[in-house]
Amino acid sequence: MSSVQTVLTMEQSQIGLEELPINQIKYNDWYYGSIKNGDEYPWCATFISWIMHQAGVLSAIYGKHAACRHLFSTLAENGRTVQFPQPGDLVFFCWTGNEQLTHMGIVEDVSMLAIQTIEGNFFDRVQRMERPFFSYEYTLFFARPAYKRTDTRL
Repeated sequence: MSSVQTVLTMEQSQIGLEELPINQIKYNDWYYGSIKNGDEYPWCATFISWIMHQAGVLSAIYGKHAACRHLFSTLAENGRTVQFPQPGDLVFFCWTGNEQLTHMGIVEDVSMLAIQTIEGNFFDRVQRMERPFFSYEYTLFFARPAYKRTDTRL
């Protein structure tokens, strides 16, 4: 099984998992090394880091991250941004009215008009979402983890 397929299988297995009190979830516990909760512990990026770790490809995102802005910057500095996503890529959201990337997920599937994603910490759970490429609500940015060259396609 390719690294991309392993990542997708791992993320699919997490759909439906919900945080307990505010932001207390196993992805943060793993990242911080102890139980954490509260508004200061959002977990969309720690979810991605945990998935990559479990799939054995944490190095593909250059280590673990707790902030999607930092993860995007790291990938951009390493020339990993892409214009056209494919399954296994990361998607970053800049919500309209906000000048920063504040949410992210993993691209599961791509069609002509939309992407299907799996996102952690969207309405307090791991969810599969259908996201149009063009929306008044957000701008999308994509980055491709540094999977082995032979693993970039399913």
